[in-house]
Amino acid sequence: MKLHEFQTKAIFRREGIPLPDSILSSSPTQAVQAASEIGYPVILKAQSLVSGRGKAGGIRLSRNDDETEKAASDILNIKLKNISIQHVLVEKAINIEEELFIGVHYKAGTGSPTFILSTEGGISLEDNKPLSPVFSFIHTIDPLLGIHAHIARQGCVKLRIDPKKWKVIEQISIKLWLVFEKYDATLAEINSMVFDKNGHPTVLDGKLIIDNNALFRQREFAGFLDPAITSFAQAEARKFEHKLVRMDGNLAVLSNGQGLASATIDEMSRLGLYPASVLLLDNNATPSSVSAACRLLENDPSVKAVLVNIYCNYSTCLDIVQGIINVQQKYILEKPYFIRLVGSQFDLAYALLTNYANVNISKDLIETVRYAASFFNQ
Repeated sequence: MKLHEFQTKAIFRREGIPLPDSILSSSPTQAVQAASEIGYPVILKAQSLVSGRGKAGGIRLSRNDDETEKAASDILNIKLKNISIQHVLVEKAINIEEELFIGVHYKAGTGSPTFILSTEGGISLEDNKPLSPVFSFIHTIDPLLGIHAHIARQGCVKLRIDPKKWKVIEQISIKLWLVFEKYDATLAEINSMVFDKNGHPTVLDGKLIIDNNALFRQREFAGFLDPAITSFAQAEARKFEHKLVRMDGNLAVLSNGQGLASATIDEMSRLGLYPASVLLLDNNATPSSVSAACRLLENDPSVKAVLVNIYCNYSTCLDIVQGIINVQQKYILEKPYFIRLVGSQFDLAYALLTNYANVNISKDLIETVRYAASFFNQ
């Protein structure tokens, strides 16, 4: 779950990371009042989870009430990827002389948490772009030890940062790691941190992405879902601890693991099939929660068929099939189901589905995908 900037800064402020004064507003009038309370000059920032706000005019400097009212009105009329801006963060403007980037994320391939300190501005770990070895210090973190002062100090030495700033950088790096660990983040970054003439730091922007698999521990984020980018179906899926991702194809994938879903999509692509959506079941799925998942896919007009690939571990094959049958008996399945199941009680599950003409069940993934392909090639 990716948080808005104002939500991220609320977490940072709680954990003692220094930030400029800011007030969230949802109208030009509120923005003017906020700017008056903070004191000019101020920066107005569009709050959006979609990238590109700067290029779209979503970040504006204002020096008086008239400029603030116009800037806030302009920002609230912006659409990024057809999504409207609902909030503007009004923040005290800070003179920027030297920028520092600090980030923690899981390194692709190894899964190890990695600490980055950089003098390169405008970067984001979310983009997965290679970092310049000249301007960046990269250190793999032992999760049991975390970040200590000497790690940040190594980065300061490598990047030739003024020794007067080392202590502050060490402290904020440690606090960022604590945020990353405490809130089950997959990414936490400060972009950028600046210093005033007295050496006092201020964090101008931040980003925080929470691991969806840890939301059962992070209940406070349940209300952080952005309705502007979260569909009704995705919100409904979350109620049952499922995860739903929308895509551009016409064949829905119903699975209970990211690896299984990826393998399914790989096999589909070989035969020219593309997913309309991917719905990952909770590991402890019950017949009722499987039924709820099927209803979400049935109600999606872009879905022409459903491909199920499930390895039954905590749930049995019978649980999965019973959930599908419950939908069939109550609502009638309008779309064909191509089902690949592996696990306990497969024979019982197979026997239950023999009377349904629009359901095909197998133990073999390649065979199941071929059946799906033959449906679309009719």
